[in-house]
Amino acid sequence: IGQRYLAVVLDPPVVAWWRALCAEAPHAPELREVFLSEEGGPIQQALACYLGDKVEKGLLEIAEPVRAAGQFLALVRGHLHHRALAGDPTPVTAHEIERQVRGAVNIFIHGCRPRAAGT
Repeated sequence: IGQRYLAVVLDPPVVAWWRALCAEAPHAPELREVFLSEEGGPIQQALACYLGDKVEKGLLEIAEPVRAAGQFLALVRGHLHHRALAGDPTPVTAHEIERQVRGAVNIFIHGCRPRAAGT
């Protein structure tokens, strides 16, 4: 999910959409509200349902799946998305996307606590 999502948000037309959204949001309150909504869009909603299902099955402990889904997607976008938004012309490699997503998943699932001895 993360790799596909990041590849999509790094696509030049999507980056242009994000730039336009950021530029116009201060002048369009209704657009700003949609952009800042904690419920997010369809991708965040689908991920929230997936996380909620895992919570119900006892596989994850998440108090707010919708918020957690948004936080995960923000981790996935990370610095690669910021680079794209800033106009860095350097192409992003598949390896960079995989590395970014792997790091996001690791932080999201395990947090920053140290591993138990022997693991």
